[in-house]
Amino acid sequence: MNGNLAPDNALLMNGAHRYPETHWREIQRFVVGNERDPKDLFNLADDLWEAWPYFTHGRPTEAARYRFHFGHLRSFLKPYVKWYCYQRLLGSTTRLYRPLARLSNALTRADTYLFEHGLSSLDDIASPLAFAALWEAHILSSDYEGAPLSSNAVRLQSSTRRFWEHLSLQFGAPQRIPPKTPHAKQRPSDFAADESQLIPPPVILQLVNTLGLHREGKELLNHFDHLRLCIIILAISLGRRIDEILAAPRGSGPDGPLTFYPAKGEVPGGALWFQFRPNKNGPQDQVYISPEWRDITQYCTKTLMHYSDQVRDFARPSEHDLLILVSTWNWTAGARASTAPPGREAGDYFASSRKRSVQKRATGLSYSALCKWLQHDRFVNHHHYQGVFAKWHITTDGSADGAIYHLRTHQARHTRQTAIASDPQVSLLARQRDLNHTSRDMQFAYQHTLRTQNQALVEKVREGRLCGPALPWLSNVLGVSSQNDQPPSHFQEGQPSLLDARWRTLMASNPQLLQFNRVPCGYCALPQGPEGCREYLNCTEAQEGGCQWFLTDPEDEPMLIQISKRTRQHRHQAEASAAAGRTVQAGKYEVLARRSGAMEAEALRHASQEMRERLQARKRAIEEE
Repeated sequence: MNGNLAPDNALLMNGAHRYPETHWREIQRFVVGNERDPKDLFNLADDLWEAWPYFTHGRPTEAARYRFHFGHLRSFLKPYVKWYCYQRLLGSTTRLYRPLARLSNALTRADTYLFEHGLSSLDDIASPLAFAALWEAHILSSDYEGAPLSSNAVRLQSSTRRFWEHLSLQFGAPQRIPPKTPHAKQRPSDFAADESQLIPPPVILQLVNTLGLHREGKELLNHFDHLRLCIIILAISLGRRIDEILAAPRGSGPDGPLTFYPAKGEVPGGALWFQFRPNKNGPQDQVYISPEWRDITQYCTKTLMHYSDQVRDFARPSEHDLLILVSTWNWTAGARASTAPPGREAGDYFASSRKRSVQKRATGLSYSALCKWLQHDRFVNHHHYQGVFAKWHITTDGSADGAIYHLRTHQARHTRQTAIASDPQVSLLARQRDLNHTSRDMQFAYQHTLRTQNQALVEKVREGRLCGPALPWLSNVLGVSSQNDQPPSHFQEGQPSLLDARWRTLMASNPQLLQFNRVPCGYCALPQGPEGCREYLNCTEAQEGGCQWFLTDPEDEPMLIQISKRTRQHRHQAEASAAAGRTVQAGKYEVLARRSGAMEAEALRHASQEMRERLQARKRAIEEE
């Protein structure tokens, strides 16, 4: 079927494209005819498909984001692309998301290659050698020759590989799909050191202050700006994707999507949670609201419910249950509403006789409309409208003459995760659950705390707030003197020739050298982190005095409690082994208990009197139980 085509089994389309008869039977309805899809939304032969009802989060307001465009494809590949997209629309057992609608754009470079090289049939790229040249055409050119490829340069290969695999499986060509071209991958530490994704605190303060002035009646906002500002504040508070917030359900009752659940350590009312519609296969549909953000989250949610409930009867059935609805009727949508003064009443838009014929309707707020409001200058009816950050003069540093800040809604997700990661009381599992992502390690791409943690660690060394075997080495590398009396170093005396002044400066200024590599009972100062540990994280018992890379903070209560628990555990194991007659095993546990006990005594010696008293009280409470 995939050999050289003979004239009797090939069809000539538009004088250029050739298709085997077996292929043509599968794809002809995407070229000619009037067959329509099962939901009667589009003709299969059309180059424009309105397919938003097929997608998981598709809404009429967001129809443009889920629209298929095939008109720019000029090669024989077009009907094959239509065939694949149609198969995914009808036959997929998983949730469909927006990247499928962008597949035709991702294949533009391949389509151009086929057209420019005069390749007129799938059989022309069946051989591995022929397809390898096409596969290389997917690579985006780098900035300069010889530069290592970035992940963005090979993203077209990643996004189109499944299409080529299905094509090969169904039609037998191409015969072999090469692997994705190797590229330079960012390490987790690179993500952690990149703080460009964080919203600066002065920007958040300015936004909250603008909302606070309106709330107190000092500087009122019109309905158009007020609703959208509440959405931005809500995004910062929740840390959800903006699509998840725009598609959030209204819920029932006066609290809408807000719910209180009993929780330990919370106020009598319980913990506050917000319900949303997750995307990307997120397993949870509720997010926790911290007490610091509880009041403003409740205010923003109630405001959005107020505006939306006014026009809910005007909305389509498919959008009737959305939390966020906008309409010209209550001045939350439209060009006139964006420049309307505060205090406009609902229905005033239709008061004049020339507006009586305008149909009342409400729609969900689209992502593109929200972005235009944020930072895009636009012209409507020959009038120039500034982005709201320029209009309100929201600057990067909060100063009057500072640069106008350009906000991207996805930064709110990074900002919340970074704030959570800065709290040592929050575990990795809790961070992962808050991120609501299926990948366990994806959270490290959202937590940009490396530089902050590095500075805090250096300050602790300088102020003498750390103790442990690694302190002499760390002080030597950083060129600082600790206020604590340093224990004997586990390292041999002498200076390696590599550690000259230049190398010491590079190491000290590199945030990836020193991190909060949190391990049981303290920190690991090994440059490779715990992944390079050869002692199996026996930080307090690896040798007499503890592991040579181990550090602990005498003023960190959880660390001291972990050391005490470790000591008691070893002693209990030694007693149990001795009682069972395992003399050798009991001796080993005695050694471990002695080593961890020595580390506990060393940490308590550097702890404050208040900390020692608190730990003693905690021990007495445990013993009484």
